[in-house]
Amino acid sequence: MKQFIAILPFAVLFVAIYSAPAQERVYKYQEGKEYKYLLDETSMTIQEVQGQSMTSNSESTIATTMKVNEIDEDGNMSITLSIDNALVLIDTDRDTQTLGDDFRGKSVSFVLTPEGKTLELEESLREHDGQIGPILAQLANVMPRLDASKLSVGSDWKRERKDTTGTENNRSIIDMKSHFKVSGKKNVNGYDCLEIRLTGEADIDGKRSSGDQQMTMKGKKKMNGTLYYALEEGILVQFETETTIDQTVFVSSMNMRVPISSSQTMKYELMTK
Repeated sequence: MKQFIAILPFAVLFVAIYSAPAQERVYKYQEGKEYKYLLDETSMTIQEVQGQSMTSNSESTIATTMKVNEIDEDGNMSITLSIDNALVLIDTDRDTQTLGDDFRGKSVSFVLTPEGKTLELEESLREHDGQIGPILAQLANVMPRLDASKLSVGSDWKRERKDTTGTENNRSIIDMKSHFKVSGKKNVNGYDCLEIRLTGEADIDGKRSSGDQQMTMKGKKKMNGTLYYALEEGILVQFETETTIDQTVFVSSMNMRVPISSSQTMKYELMTK
C-alpha cells in the first residue's frame, strides 16, 4: 500500500544559512516604508516507500508586502510581512491541491537585525495552522545574512554555522559550510547592485512528530545561488537559489526507512522602487 510521508516542500528545503558577524549595518530598510516582494518557487520530491517511488511537485507564486514599523538604536527593524496574493499548486501521486485563496491577508511579525538575522518569530507563527505557517516562516527568513565588512567587488570568504530551528518535537539542525564571492556589479530593477555568488553544503539532522507518527531524518544538502544587493540603499533586490537534498527518514511507528531526494529553485525579487 502506498503511503506518502507528508513533508512540506517549503519547510524541508528552505533554511536560512548565511551568517556572519558585522560591525556595520547591512540592511537599511526605512521606517514606515512598505516594500513589495514576489516569491516564485518550484520543488520536486521523490520518495522510495516499500519499493515504490512516489513523487510530489509544487509550484508557488506569492506576492508580499514588508512594512518596517520601527527601528531601534541598534538598527534592529520591527517588521510586519503580509501576503497580498498567493497561488500554490501541489501535485502528488494521491491528489492535486490548489491553495492560496485563504492566504491573502495572513501576516507574521518579526525583528530583522542589521545583518539579516530573524528574531522573535516563533510566537507569532503559533497563530497559524496548516500550510500557511511554514510559508510565512520561509518568507520571514529569506534575507541572506551578510558581513558588511566584506561587501566590495572581489571579496571572497567562507563561513561555517550550525543552526537549530523549530520546536522540541519538530526540530532541524543544519551544520552548514558556505562560500561567498562578490563577483561584480549589475543594475537590477533600477538599483546599482553588488552581485554575490554563493555555494553551500550541509549535514542535516532532524526529528518531527505528528500525532502517533514519529520521524527522524539525516541527510545532505547542497545549494548554489546569486543575490543582488543594493549597497547604497542597503536592501535586497533579488535572490535566486537552486537546492538539492538527499536524506533518509526513519518512521518509528512503522519501523520503516524512507530515502528522499528533493530539489528546489527559488527566486525572491523586489517589485517596487
